Amino acid sequence: MRDKCRFRGYTCHNCGKIGHLQQVCGKKSLKTKLPFIKKGQIKTVKEDSEYESEDDYGGIATIMQVGPGKKDPLKLNVSLDDKPLCMELDTGASVSLVSNTTFKNLFGNRNLRNSDLTLRTYSGELLNVLGEVEMLVVYKNQKKSLPLVVVEGEGPSLFGRDWLAHFKLNWHEIKSIRNEELSDILKRANEVFQHELGELKGCKATIHVDPKATPRFCKARPVPYAMREKVDHELDKLVEEGVLEPVENAEWAAPIVSVRKPDKKSVRICGDFKQTVNRAPNLIDIPFQKLRTFLRC
Repeated sequence: MRDKCRFRGYTCHNCGKIGHLQQVCGKKSLKTKLPFIKKGQIKTVKEDSEYESEDDYGGIATIMQVGPGKKDPLKLNVSLDDKPLCMELDTGASVSLVSNTTFKNLFGNRNLRNSDLTLRTYSGELLNVLGEVEMLVVYKNQKKSLPLVVVEGEGPSLFGRDWLAHFKLNWHEIKSIRNEELSDILKRANEVFQHELGELKGCKATIHVDPKATPRFCKARPVPYAMREKVDHELDKLVEEGVLEPVENAEWAAPIVSVRKPDKKSVRICGDFKQTVNRAPNLIDIPFQKLRTFLRC
């Protein structure tokens, strides 16, 4: 069994020994237990212990550097000492930071002051903090002089909680969806996405009724007094749209079900045909195939 274990060559991030994972390590862990995430999946900075206040830079923080996820990150366009930079908003980050590559592209060989901040990856590996620098951060006409942490390597620029406490963000604008492709589709297919009722053209539906079927005429169900006016209004609307057609008499009649819509101002009318015409058609029963049947194909 030991020879077949796929974790035999793994290195424990708690004790450093080879042969087991951190989750099953027998030694007492000094770090907070976190769910296992593969390296290279998340982009964030997470507080691990003491680093909390804006004036305290001597604690330990955890860097979760991860590749692109399923959802696009929230981004902010800021200015650092008159240099524009797009940063990823990370409310779980204790510090705001940039990579050494980004810093050199913007500010060249600008001097950094020493930092005693310790950063770790999600798996517990130490990151090399090159230093800190004071920056004039500008966002939406808001200005503040704040420290920026510079780390070795490449990676996203993170707008953390230390900066977030000093700026008022327009969350509605940040979370708004701007999709030019979607807007183009809605514009080209304007008739399909109108609020009015549509009509399927070029197709004729036929219901094959059993000749031996006996017509059923169900009496109307009582409508609550508070909903009568709304039901009458909805019935008139359906007649105007051509969905319903008034008749003097009929052999078939199905009761309606009136459901109040979420706006509480209108109702949805549905016909309850299970007691009438749903019993009359000649239908061919075709059983649904199970999912594993399709997977075998």
